[in-house]
Amino acid sequence: MNDLLRNTRFIWLKRPENLTERQREKASMLQMLNFATARAYQMKLNLLELWEMPDRESASAHLESWYQWVASSDIGSSMKRLANTIKAHAARILNYFPDHLTSGLMEGINSLIQAAKAKARGYRNPRYLKTIIYLIAGKLDFGLPV
Repeated sequence: MNDLLRNTRFIWLKRPENLTERQREKASMLQMLNFATARAYQMKLNLLELWEMPDRESASAHLESWYQWVASSDIGSSMKRLANTIKAHAARILNYFPDHLTSGLMEGINSLIQAAKAKARGYRNPRYLKTIIYLIAGKLDFGLPV
């Protein structure tokens, strides 16, 4: 491993706007040296721009050009494997763009329901489970003293 890359892990994990001044200086120095790590970081940042695309067509074009860039680069196999995975799931990724919606909220509620089921170790009747789901997921305020 190159000594210049030592202790730079968090530089590559953060977005540029979240870097400290010292990290920003080190990142710009490393990018001038054109390490493969710096090129992979640029590819990552370019891929993140996908979520700012206004519609599905422009997102699809951006994704395709990103894939071509990574596939034709001399970057390591990890980035190429990532590019192939993203290309394989492109249709599902692009489903985000008509309404800019994700299933995150529903996944969160489902997690709460599964936790309630596990905590209770079974309900005698489905009506009780529905009641608990409403109580947990509904975030009802009963105005009880704390």
